[in-house]
Amino acid sequence: MDLYDKERAATAAGLRFVSVPDLASVLSTLRELSDGLADGAHVVTHCRAGIGRASLLAAALLILRGTDPDLAWHALEEARGLAVPDTPEQREWTLRLLNRAA
Repeated sequence: MDLYDKERAATAAGLRFVSVPDLASVLSTLRELSDGLADGAHVVTHCRAGIGRASLLAAALLILRGTDPDLAWHALEEARGLAVPDTPEQREWTLRLLNRAA
């Protein structure tokens, strides 16, 4: 399955496919996903290794739910068993999210 098939496969499985673009355009979607979590919904994240984009989305949702960014990344490292995030830019992105969402 290539990248273009993932959205179609997710939709066919009854899942909502969300890509993570720049912060300004994704903040409303992140808030919607966070609200869904508060209402009992589940969110599944996926990327090639599960330590970059997937952990970025998970960290973003934890932060929007009130978790300190450092604690969010630590919890994800513990759960994943690997160092996260994949890049320093991803950690910086979550700090910008915290500032923008406040």
